[in-house]
Amino acid sequence: MSKFGEPIQYIQSERIEFPDFDFTYDGMVDPESEREDKTTASLRYRFFEARKDGHSLILKVVHGQLPPPNQDFEFLGKKYRLYTFSGPDGKRLQERHLIIEELS
Repeated sequence: MSKFGEPIQYIQSERIEFPDFDFTYDGMVDPESEREDKTTASLRYRFFEARKDGHSLILKVVHGQLPPPNQDFEFLGKKYRLYTFSGPDGKRLQERHLIIEELS
């Protein structure tokens, strides 16, 4: 079982078990990859899903020219923060790692 506040590697479709829910990285979409004009920065979307007892929440993390912001979310009455670029201490996370922090 994974712990809140610790860096965890994520792999597409592989379930990460937290005390309050299961968390899955569902993949990335690059809607601008087919553009002919490649001179401007494109945005990519990474999708994550929290699940428990038939409840589900999809989180969309936007990646682009700037690092993705931390994402606060609420699931089953509790609040959390998802870090996908840098952790709570501001240090850069390793590639394909995330931290989920329990807020309440």
